[in-house]
Amino acid sequence: MTREQQDDFLDSAAGFLGTPRVQRFGDALQIDAPYDIQAYDISLFSRLNITCPDRISKAIEKRQAEYLAGRCAAKLAQYELGLSPQDIPSGADRAPIWPSGLRGSISHTRHHCGCVLTENAGLQPAIDIEHIVDEKKFAALNGVVLSQHDQRVLAASDLPRLTAATLAFSAKESLFKGLYPSVRRIFGFDYAQITQPPKEGRLVITLTKPLSETLVSGRLFTLEYDICNGMVFTRFQFIED
Repeated sequence: MTREQQDDFLDSAAGFLGTPRVQRFGDALQIDAPYDIQAYDISLFSRLNITCPDRISKAIEKRQAEYLAGRCAAKLAQYELGLSPQDIPSGADRAPIWPSGLRGSISHTRHHCGCVLTENAGLQPAIDIEHIVDEKKFAALNGVVLSQHDQRVLAASDLPRLTAATLAFSAKESLFKGLYPSVRRIFGFDYAQITQPPKEGRLVITLTKPLSETLVSGRLFTLEYDICNGMVFTRFQFIED
C-alpha cells in the first residue's frame, strides 16, 4: 500500500485520531495514537471503512469510540507493514481475529489506542496501555492484581508508587494477552508475579502456576515498557515453543 493511501486514511480520521507514533521492537511493529472521544460519531465507521459489529453498534458511545480507535490503530499498523488493511473482527471470546499471516494485539484507554503487529508466525506480540492510577484505583489493585510479593518487589524500584503499581498491572495484562492464544483460557492475576524491580524499560514476570506442559510454574518472561504523558505502555513477545 502507498503512503498516500495511509495519509488519506489519517485525513479521514482527523479530529478523532491524533498523530500516531510508530516503533519497532524485535520482529513486531507498534503503533499508538491519542483519540478524542468527544469527536466520535458512528458515521466514522463507514468513513474509515471499518466494520461496526452488531454488539458494538448497540453499545454506549464510549465503547463504540474505544473499539473504533483500536481498529484504527490496527489498520495503521497494517499500512506500516505495507499491507492492504483488512477488518479485524472479534471472536466469541472477544479476542481479535487476525488475517492469515498476521499476529497482533490491540489496547485502548479512554484517550489512547495502540496495536502491535507481526508477520512472524512463531511470535505472539501483546500490548497494554494504562493511565497511571490514582489512590482509589491503587487500593483496588492491592490484593487482587498485586500480591504482597509484588508490592515488596515494586517498593524496591525507583518508580513512584502509583506508577509502579500501574506498570505491574499493565505488564500482567500484556502477559495474559500474549499467552492467551496458546492456552485459550482465562487465568487470574495470581498466575504471575513480579520477579525483579522494573528498571531501564524492562520488567521480569514469573508464572506462579502451570498453564500447559511448557508454560510451567517458575517460567520467566521479560517485558518491555515505557512511561509517557501519564500513561504506561507495556509490550510482550511470546515465542511459541
